[in-house]
Amino acid sequence: MSIEKYFPRLKKARVEDEDHPEPEASTSAAQAERQGQGEKEIDLLDIEERVGEEDSIQHAAVREPAEAPDKTLATSKSSRHRGTGFNPEWLNMPQFMSWLYDTQHGMFCRLCRQHKPAPKKGATKRAFVEIGALSYRKDYVERHITTEHHQESIRCQASLASGVSVMDSFEPTVVVEHEAIIGGFKCLYWLVKNEKAHHTNYPKLLSLAELLGCDYFKKLKIDQRNNYRSHRIIDEMLEILSQEIEEPILMAIRSSQAISLEIDESTDVSVSRQLDLHVRYMDKEGKTFNQFLDLVSVPDGKADTIVSAVKKVLLEKGIPTERLYGLGTDGAAVMTGRVNGVEKQLTDSFPKLVTVACAAHRLALACKDSSNNEVKDTRWLSQHKAIETLQRNLSAVLGALAEEAEVRKCPGAKGLYTFCATYRFVAAVYLQADVLPHLACLSKVFQKAHINFLHIKEQVPVTIQTLRDIKEAAGQTPLPGSFLSRLHQDLDDPQGLGAYNIQHEEERDRRGQEVIHPYITGLETNLEKRFHNLDILGAFHVLGPQSAALTDDTMNISHLQTLSRKFCPQHEKEVIQEWLSFKNHVLTGIFKNKNQEELLSLLASEFDEWANLYPCLSLLASIALVIPVSSVNCERDFSTMNRVKTDLRNKLQGEHLAACLRISINGACPEDFPYDRALESFLRKPRKIRN
Repeated sequence: MSIEKYFPRLKKARVEDEDHPEPEASTSAAQAERQGQGEKEIDLLDIEERVGEEDSIQHAAVREPAEAPDKTLATSKSSRHRGTGFNPEWLNMPQFMSWLYDTQHGMFCRLCRQHKPAPKKGATKRAFVEIGALSYRKDYVERHITTEHHQESIRCQASLASGVSVMDSFEPTVVVEHEAIIGGFKCLYWLVKNEKAHHTNYPKLLSLAELLGCDYFKKLKIDQRNNYRSHRIIDEMLEILSQEIEEPILMAIRSSQAISLEIDESTDVSVSRQLDLHVRYMDKEGKTFNQFLDLVSVPDGKADTIVSAVKKVLLEKGIPTERLYGLGTDGAAVMTGRVNGVEKQLTDSFPKLVTVACAAHRLALACKDSSNNEVKDTRWLSQHKAIETLQRNLSAVLGALAEEAEVRKCPGAKGLYTFCATYRFVAAVYLQADVLPHLACLSKVFQKAHINFLHIKEQVPVTIQTLRDIKEAAGQTPLPGSFLSRLHQDLDDPQGLGAYNIQHEEERDRRGQEVIHPYITGLETNLEKRFHNLDILGAFHVLGPQSAALTDDTMNISHLQTLSRKFCPQHEKEVIQEWLSFKNHVLTGIFKNKNQEELLSLLASEFDEWANLYPCLSLLASIALVIPVSSVNCERDFSTMNRVKTDLRNKLQGEHLAACLRISINGACPEDFPYDRALESFLRKPRKIRN
């Protein structure tokens, strides 16, 4: 056990002895030398090492009470007379033998050193405990037995022997104070984790706890000025909680083989610009993690400002930039500008960086572009549930609009009815009800936290083919079970849409050309346009089973060269050699019948043999898994920020706002948080409360 746990602010302590009387005139030279040593600074770490040797010192003293010139007891008529050194015979006395031992720095108590009862009054550096006792008098040693902290140590030792916990053996004034601090941390952590206003609710929550019977919170009230409920102490406790969450994450990031970032910029409720950084990394087993990294206030949204803020965070957090391989953005002009955009500047600083525009944003833009000049120029993608509801209740909606227009003479209702009571609108609603669920499913895939380029490779072609099937079936026979297959039946139903006279045979004949075909064709074109070119991400397909099955390796070799030039330019030959061996494992060996994601995970794991056999491919696999293809995690961070920083909490900013987000996003459940570590950090500073 390190001595720094109890004295984290001290590296050395000066030996002090308040009970030491003035030296007599007959003080020997050895005694003077001993007193001179008492005025020197001693290293408490040496004391701790001597504690481990206490038994050997004691037994040696008992077996061989050898006479030492500097530890002979001076002859005296009274036992109160000061001696010139430690008397080994004390170790044979019943009142001393169980706890006393001597070191080169003075005498110590074995029990008090083990249990370290907190000082209740007086000096914090006590003889026999924190510092060595240098008054080599029997009555002085006997006096230590009667001290309160020694009696407390005896009770603790007795409780250990009887099976009672050490904490239960302490007096309530000691245990309750520490328990009160931990209880305060629990209350504060619960508030922040649940995104409640901690400054205003923390004192109220403590008062409620006291009302419910938690009397130990009264120990936080030292006096009228010190009650551990001020804004300053709350902020300090908040920073400690945030640090306890952040430190293990930063350690995991620094040990990751590949790292990537997602960045985005937004404005909070106080119209302050905030830059969010979300990090993506891997552990030794090849598992990918996404964590909130930091939230930084920026004066403006210019590219230079954002780049400077990103570099500052990377430097302060100690993130190894040589292992930074991916950057995900929302695709805004300030991010993707070719001349001076954020991606361009960061790529110039970190040549191995691969920048990717958010797939979810690209999908939304593709849907928006496809709806131009159609039913309505809007982003229908996020409204598929509303479209399905409108389709089911379209007859009731038209009836309500007709009643408003006819009875109440409402011009707005009349205009809406005129627009909606047409074959073109009804057919468009039924078409959207068929198409949007597939696009919404693709959007949800892109919004997953652990999405990688494989999801684009697999899901986008499937969605495009589904849209083609809907388009081809619309002109002849609609797909069974689709909304379009019931369109004509609903239009002919007199109890439904048939009551509104919107059956137009001439429009039915042209429905494929005017309504269905243009929209689906536009979706196909825009999806292929925005997702066809995956740039360097497409080269990672060489690590999949489909590429290994090709008889012609020309394209595969080209992809391997592209990847090696970007990420490991000094090992281009090794990459190709490793892939030729890896290819055989995929075709006939242990990798047979595994999909590409499984292959990449096995290669990226540092605990499996494949990382040693194929070190270059292992690095490429790690990069492929951590490169983000979206910035949806940043969007979630901003949603959390909007819940935390509300109109009533608009002054929350800077490190404290970031700490609240870190606890809310990255923090464990309140029952799983390591409050004992937070207590140790809290007690490293001098406190009015006993520590």
